[in-house]
Amino acid sequence: MTNEAHPRDITAVLAEVASDVVGELALDRLLEKVLETTMRTLNAEVCSIFLRKKDNPNVIECVAGSGFAKKIVGIAEYRIGEGFTGSVALGEEFNIQNRDELQKLSTKNKWKGKFDKEQWSESGGKSQYRNGIAIPLKIKDQILGVIKVENKKECHDSLFFTETDKTIFKIIANVVALAVENAKSHQKTEEQSKVILQALSDVTSAVVGQLNRKELLDKIIETTMKTLDAEVCSIFLLTEDNLLKCVAGSGFAKNIVDIAEYTLGEGLTGVVAKEDTFIHIKSRFELEAKIKKGQWKGKYDDIQYKTPSKQEEFRNLLAYPLKIGNKLLGVIKVENKKGGDFTDQDVTVFQSIANVIALTIEKSFLIDKTNLQEQTEKLLKTISSKAAHRINNQVTNYDSIEVFLREEIKELLPSPNENILKLMDRLHNTTVGLKRLINELRSYGKPLQLKKEKVNINEIIQSEIEQFKADNHSIQINPTLDLNIPTSMLDGTRLSENIKELLRNSERAIKAANRPAGAVDICTKLGKNGKTIEIRIADNGSGIAKDFPIFIPFNSTHPQGTGLGLATVKETIEVHGGEIKLCEQENETGACFEITLPITEEK
Repeated sequence: MTNEAHPRDITAVLAEVASDVVGELALDRLLEKVLETTMRTLNAEVCSIFLRKKDNPNVIECVAGSGFAKKIVGIAEYRIGEGFTGSVALGEEFNIQNRDELQKLSTKNKWKGKFDKEQWSESGGKSQYRNGIAIPLKIKDQILGVIKVENKKECHDSLFFTETDKTIFKIIANVVALAVENAKSHQKTEEQSKVILQALSDVTSAVVGQLNRKELLDKIIETTMKTLDAEVCSIFLLTEDNLLKCVAGSGFAKNIVDIAEYTLGEGLTGVVAKEDTFIHIKSRFELEAKIKKGQWKGKYDDIQYKTPSKQEEFRNLLAYPLKIGNKLLGVIKVENKKGGDFTDQDVTVFQSIANVIALTIEKSFLIDKTNLQEQTEKLLKTISSKAAHRINNQVTNYDSIEVFLREEIKELLPSPNENILKLMDRLHNTTVGLKRLINELRSYGKPLQLKKEKVNINEIIQSEIEQFKADNHSIQINPTLDLNIPTSMLDGTRLSENIKELLRNSERAIKAANRPAGAVDICTKLGKNGKTIEIRIADNGSGIAKDFPIFIPFNSTHPQGTGLGLATVKETIEVHGGEIKLCEQENETGACFEITLPITEEK
């Protein structure tokens, strides 16, 4: 007797699996959830996941395992096409129902038993394998890895995995592949964002406030070299005579400071400036090619390179124009990456730094001590916008994942139920969340233009509470909303985002404090004079130090935060003519924000 499931049961299984894994962006936690969910769903004793190695995509490695497969995590790896697991990585699928079928694979050299000794060490290397299914993890034609389940639990009706089990497993594999790709993309974006933000923070901290131009340029050179691990850096600025003159340099470029000059379009430096182009020379070979084409003049080589052997010391280079809008300021170059060539991440960081440097140089004579804070904030806004543009160019197009998943489900289940469709929407919302950092950077850099309409602040808050509850079942929301508050002319969309940001901060703080019972109190009331709306949001999270600059950009109590969220909230409230402040909690636990907004009528 088999345990073939009714088709509608498959829909329920998919809903359960998607609910378990969709939205988990930490790869390690995602893989653990996949193991647990897959074993429970298919009544299996063992599950293992193999993914392509980052440094060698022609090899798959075991990244997660349960049961006897747990012993080969981080050990087992196969070339694509090697043995049983490697064959699955080429696109094959297997449902092995007994050891006789396994033996046939062995005779065809498709089962190597390469890591039997490690897996079954307790039985002296003797195989404990009874049956199993192996499916490739695919997104369209791209195979990410392999997922396997082994040894159907003997206490169930069937002693081996059925065809229905295989169908369910294929659906699981599709969802898992998308979730894994989503998590890897998030990880890559997060790592890159962290590097870029750190680089921006370092450069900004180093150069803002440097009022003497020579000191400023020297600091830029020093910080850029340190950030990109380069041996050489040089800055060329455009003179009143429309010449590019070397005004600062380190390494062998120090020899041409105040000497080297290029007209626009002359040599590599002149081409970068005139054509507004970025140049990356990866080797001496590429340099020789540019010399032959006349793109590298070597106009000051005799002055730059003064080694005893008289050999040029150049290995590689990045060059980028310094511009603000359409205004050209000059060119910045870094040369000779220590230990190798500049990476794609170095390029992104360098381009972001170049924008910061252009702004800083432009502002260097305008900033004085009395308005330093105001000018710095404007600088950070512009940095945010430009950094967002650079980061956004590196982000995967997550929308295609959602489209593909909908198509895949439609093919497997022509009539998916409402629960499935909701889960697909959840995946979409989760991937959109990955772009939140970019949106924060970009939105903070733009002047706020309100689109006011007649709105009810209680309705806005209630809507955000419902959304928050749907995503955070463990945190209690306690609303106390004053029904006497009238409608007012406000930008409902922006205020909705503000409430969302404050709730998101509370969520992070509660999780950081490991509260067993997290809670957020939200209260609205009519101001004493009847002309204002007062909003109070308080949580029992980890709290905020009294002297912490919570509303200043690039200051955050959260390790992965940019500090732009609350800065944007403050700006939005103030543009409305309101006020937001951090207030003290009576029990000195958690954080509390008080917002005051004016009540205005339609003109």
